[in-house]
Amino acid sequence: MTSAAETHQGKVLAAGYGKLTIVDTTSHTQLTQDVAADAAILCENKKCELSDVKAGDMVTMTMNKDGDKTVVTKIEVEKAGSPS
Repeated sequence: MTSAAETHQGKVLAAGYGKLTIVDTTSHTQLTQDVAADAAILCENKKCELSDVKAGDMVTMTMNKDGDKTVVTKIEVEKAGSPS
């Protein structure tokens, strides 16, 4: 992996089955990315699983190139309804 990590923030539309779909808060575009099997996922700063990420949650996802494919390697989740 020689390329720099890319980060996107957004609101979750769907998560599961190794994929994460968000609406980017900056560009307002929908992004769907593959999530690495060993991705670090933190819900409110506690380790969690992709299945814990729900529609409406706010996330910061970090993506890296894995060969010719871009995958999510880290997801930081702020649960919907949590105080900021």
